[in-house]
Amino acid sequence: MREILFRGKRADNGEWVEGSLFQDIDSGYFVIEYFDYYTDESGLQKDFCQYNVIPETVGQYTGLNDKNGNKIFEGDILSAMNENIYAEVKYNDEKAAFFIENDDGDGYFGEEYDTDIDIVGNIHDNPELLNRRVDNGKV
Repeated sequence: MREILFRGKRADNGEWVEGSLFQDIDSGYFVIEYFDYYTDESGLQKDFCQYNVIPETVGQYTGLNDKNGNKIFEGDILSAMNENIYAEVKYNDEKAAFFIENDDGDGYFGEEYDTDIDIVGNIHDNPELLNRRVDNGKV
């Protein structure tokens, strides 16, 4: 079974959080909820965490990881060294699939992706990286 996970920036402090996504239709708030596990003197504990997030920053986990094992989310900017360009991860409603988009067009993004893919940022924190060409690993 694939993991359904979302990420968004907290509205109160801008920190990234990951978890289940809910939308409060009455208030219009987007909320990410998760359990935070920790150990104290009485053993394993868990706290329920719930944060309002900035709707524009919400992105879904693609189910894939980069070459370093980091989860790839919608809105991440990837470096694919074999293509020498940074590209954004997006979701296509018509094809019901994630894809990467750059100034050369877009390409399919699936389990066959190149193992040299690395997350270099995201469109919310690093928009200046989009569509920058890479030469021998340097921008």
